[in-house]
Amino acid sequence: MGAADLPARQRSPQAAFAWSWSLLSEGERALLASLALRGGLSGEEAASLDAAAATNLNGLVLKSLVRREACGRYVVHGTALPFANLHERAIG
Repeated sequence: MGAADLPARQRSPQAAFAWSWSLLSEGERALLASLALRGGLSGEEAASLDAAAATNLNGLVLKSLVRREACGRYVVHGTALPFANLHERAIG
């Protein structure tokens, strides 16, 4: 099975991220873009999020786009960061 046989979303990292981005809710997109711009979110900041934002953060963690570090900080996964930054500039 060669690259031509793969679905378009699996042919490049950019295509995979674009496909993942299209599956996110508007709230998840906004939060991911914000986290990419700000360099993450401390555990204290995460604890102060309203219910909707906390749900979006949890969704991003479950989708492996954001990870929680041992210190409690939430950061955009390194592989997704350049793509999230590009999208932040497009919607920012």
